[in-house]
Amino acid sequence: MRRDWCVLAGIVLSFGLGTAAAQQPTIPPGQQPPQPQRERTRPPAEPAAPASEGAQGKKERPAVPDEKSAVTHHSARIGGQAINYTATAATYNIKADDGSVKATMFYVAYVKDGVADPAKRPVSFVYNGGPGSASLFTHMGMGPKRVVLTADGHGMPAPYTIIDNEDSFLDATDLVFIDAISTGFSRPAPGEAPAQFHGIIADANWFADFIYQYITRNERWASPKFLIGESYGTTRSAELAGVIQERHQIYMSGVALLSSVAFSNWGADNRTIFFLPTYTTTAWYHHLLPSDLQSLPIDQVAQKAREFAHGEYAQALEKGDQLSSEERQKVVADLARFTGLSTKFIEEANLRVTPFRWFKELERDKRRTIGRLDSRFEGMDVDAAGERNEYVATPFNGIENTFAHMNLEPPVRKNVSFEYYEGGHMMYIDEKAHHKLHKDIDDFINASYAH
Repeated sequence: MRRDWCVLAGIVLSFGLGTAAAQQPTIPPGQQPPQPQRERTRPPAEPAAPASEGAQGKKERPAVPDEKSAVTHHSARIGGQAINYTATAATYNIKADDGSVKATMFYVAYVKDGVADPAKRPVSFVYNGGPGSASLFTHMGMGPKRVVLTADGHGMPAPYTIIDNEDSFLDATDLVFIDAISTGFSRPAPGEAPAQFHGIIADANWFADFIYQYITRNERWASPKFLIGESYGTTRSAELAGVIQERHQIYMSGVALLSSVAFSNWGADNRTIFFLPTYTTTAWYHHLLPSDLQSLPIDQVAQKAREFAHGEYAQALEKGDQLSSEERQKVVADLARFTGLSTKFIEEANLRVTPFRWFKELERDKRRTIGRLDSRFEGMDVDAAGERNEYVATPFNGIENTFAHMNLEPPVRKNVSFEYYEGGHMMYIDEKAHHKLHKDIDDFINASYAH
């Protein structure tokens, strides 16, 4: 993988079948607090809803839904070649140790036809974020079909059109799109409390159990395996990569984090620092920077913003009220240069421009609000005077800083790479960006296993 995501590499082949999914969650050792026992599992589940009484007065559990599957066959032109593939839309019942069904998870799998040896064909598990989003939108960017949009990703008027996605990853890997429990068509089993499936650790455990079932039922244990998550899906991947190894001895060949959520526990001033490069690149896109910055390519503008944010600006925030009048005036002027905001507004904000204010202020004079998930987009509110408490979804400097402070040894650090796109949260809706994303992911997958 490259710059908009991180890669955790390493290939191990694992064979054989195992027992039903455990009822308690696995927590990787590095996340466990000191304790006598090495292994911890899921927190105790909430009690199920009371069972109904039958005609004989005996307790009866609610009926478990049947697993369902629909299989169809298609062809699409992807990466310059015609690819025949099988699409499977299905549900798996995920069970506890005692064999009781806890949840039904829905997925859609796209598998290339005519592969002589599936063991040499990668399989990637794909999901969206939220938390609370189904995998529907990731189909738009990564599946074999896509909705026709404008070149910069805006929607088209009806009638809507679906065409082959020439930039699907299906030319390099089979794709399994998974709905998290309580999203899409995935649901808790009747009588099961939904809360037991939610939360970072619980969510990762259920995904691990699903993946275990999929590779077992479809005989893909020997295939190179990848995780591809978007937004909160990147947080899920960070947890899942460890959980699935500890829980099922499944080792990933790689992990791709798209529009990555930073995992650092930032302080208030740090948060302002990490948002600033996103402010700058957005102002560049909207042609709001001074000419010397506006004339530079976006990668050079981003680098100058990083240097200012973690240099002069960070030092000024560190000084707090000890900042001299001259120093304050200089940092205000420089902050205005890098954000497109007025010096008056920056003064009034005490040098700290929060995202929800920035969304409103950048183009307030045009009566426009900047998009949260894609800051290239503009919108109109009821009036131009309001403020709304939102946050930039995934500022790129946040994950950069997180990675820089993971204390990885050089042999491990070299397995992580980054790529950047002139697009927003769903970069694959932009025509130029989805061509680049396709090449980057294909190159990453193809370089991660022997073939």
